[in-house]
Amino acid sequence: MTTTPKRGYDNSRRAAAAAETRDEILRAALEMLAETGSWSVPAIAARVGASVPTVYRHFPNKQALRDGLQDYSNERMKPPPFPDTLEATPELIAEVFAFFARNEALILSLRGSDFGAEKRRRIRARWRPLVETAMPNANDGEVQRAILAITSVGGFAMYRHLTADRGLSVEEAAEVARFIGQSVVDRITSSGSSDAQR
Repeated sequence: MTTTPKRGYDNSRRAAAAAETRDEILRAALEMLAETGSWSVPAIAARVGASVPTVYRHFPNKQALRDGLQDYSNERMKPPPFPDTLEATPELIAEVFAFFARNEALILSLRGSDFGAEKRRRIRARWRPLVETAMPNANDGEVQRAILAITSVGGFAMYRHLTADRGLSVEEAAEVARFIGQSVVDRITSSGSSDAQR
């Protein structure tokens, strides 16, 4: 007796539709954040024409949606790469400021939101190992101050101050911030080497 081999089920269309729905949910959440500074699952569902359970099928809880938003915004906004060393930071400022210029309206709208606060917290957390490596004997307060100095110099508030308030071009602002950033990095690395000599 011959048996006909079973044909496999091709669910590529279903997977593509699910991926599209997921992107629509993330796009809607990001748009709502940009417009109002907040979002809710029912409002996202209404905006994309889906049910609340559909949103939760893609993102089982609000934290999963926040994590998805972080990834989606990074893909959409294309931030510059994070430096491998503290010493590489000043040269990265020009790329960071160009990123701010490309995404200024969205960043401005997200600044006061929980999403913006979470993004800033994650950025500060990424700086910790670089600063701790440069300042091996520093206490937590010193490390936090160094991280604050770095993120302030290369941050959006500095970009806005130099471009909007001082009237500098993006390139001029980046050069000023690079100069200040180099001073901050020099101070941090010299603190670390003097700590190591103690």
